[in-house]
Amino acid sequence: MTYLITGETKEAQLDILDILFDKFFNKSFRETSERGENPDIHVLSGDGKNSIGIEEVKDLQSKLFFHPFENSFQTGIVFDAEKLTHEAQNAFLKTLEESSDETIFILCTSNEKNLLPTIVSRSRKIFAPKSSQPVEEKSSIHLQGSLVEIFSRVEEAAADSDESLDFLRSLESVYKFKLERDINEKGSKKSLLLKKNLEDIQTAKIRILANGNRRLVLENLILKLRK
Repeated sequence: MTYLITGETKEAQLDILDILFDKFFNKSFRETSERGENPDIHVLSGDGKNSIGIEEVKDLQSKLFFHPFENSFQTGIVFDAEKLTHEAQNAFLKTLEESSDETIFILCTSNEKNLLPTIVSRSRKIFAPKSSQPVEEKSSIHLQGSLVEIFSRVEEAAADSDESLDFLRSLESVYKFKLERDINEKGSKKSLLLKKNLEDIQTAKIRILANGNRRLVLENLILKLRK
């Protein structure tokens, strides 16, 4: 299982990483890190380096060779994944292909275009919202204010295809966050509605990628989400 977190800043990437960790381990990555070394969590970082080479990838591979000690999964995290050399990426790709169901890989990057298409295609992509606010706050700002104010933001986003998709990814982040939280709160009845919200967002993305009327697609989505 491989996740690719793309975010402009390290803080934005960590926000998403916290959500994933809460899903798998019932505690955030930051909380886990504060408690000290965990034998099932292995981190490779390019912080302060120009590149991440094959030897560093091999070292990570050796740590993931054994079964988990404390958790159901062992996790390999690569920060600054865009710094992986071509040779290192090929070695890492082989690890992804041969890994067991007990291993989770999480790649964090500010630029997925520097990664091999084969690595990107094997990953579940998550786009971190651009600002450094908490995940829910960053995305929910799109739905704040009067309908006139919201449609004004929609008009700005609809001017460009990439901006429209960023708008949708931001909304997707908050609804995924809400769904994960709702699932953890046993007895809540909101999950079905939140799943429907995510389906509506996905449909909007598909329509925009198919060159649909961006403004009309986004406005219709907003009306659905505000019901």
